[in-house]
Amino acid sequence: MPICGSVGCSNRKGVKKKKKKKKLSFFKVPKIFTGQGEETLKLSEERRHLWKAAINRKDIDTEERWERTFVCAKHFVGGVTAYLHDRTSPSWLPTLNLGYTEITSSVIGAVHERFNRASQRKHKRKISDAVSSLLTLKKRCIDFGDNNASGISEYVENTEIQNDSTCNVRIHVEQVIGLVLRKFRIFEGTIGHPH
Repeated sequence: MPICGSVGCSNRKGVKKKKKKKKLSFFKVPKIFTGQGEETLKLSEERRHLWKAAINRKDIDTEERWERTFVCAKHFVGGVTAYLHDRTSPSWLPTLNLGYTEITSSVIGAVHERFNRASQRKHKRKISDAVSSLLTLKKRCIDFGDNNASGISEYVENTEIQNDSTCNVRIHVEQVIGLVLRKFRIFEGTIGHPH
């Protein structure tokens, strides 16, 4: 039965937690992926190196011992590890309850801030794609001779998109969906019927 490799942690695989009666998950130190492209190789090497640095065990001195090293869910944000290509996730490597003070809260805070910035960029891209789709729909309606397509541009122009430091983006999703559906029905009706 493996024991958590983090300094000062005595969690063992297969032992249920007393309070919740739920088994604790364990994760092996990530392997280096070869044969899946240069980017995956570099990313997996970097991740393995950072895991070793985070675990910070001087007594584990061979690759064979690292292959048998596990870390429990207690050391990851959210209790699970992130996927290899989700580099900005705070659970890409163990950061919690590591048993030593060499990693400061500022380093952990930087990881969380980077993850939040990436999430905000993803959210802004979704908003931008939605507005772009509405404008494309308007153009298609105009191309097919729909004189009522101006409602889309009026809505897009009147929609308040405010990108400040807290990423306050206000769009009324129900209104956008309703408008798109109404315009799509008009668009469908004009395809086979000349006016």
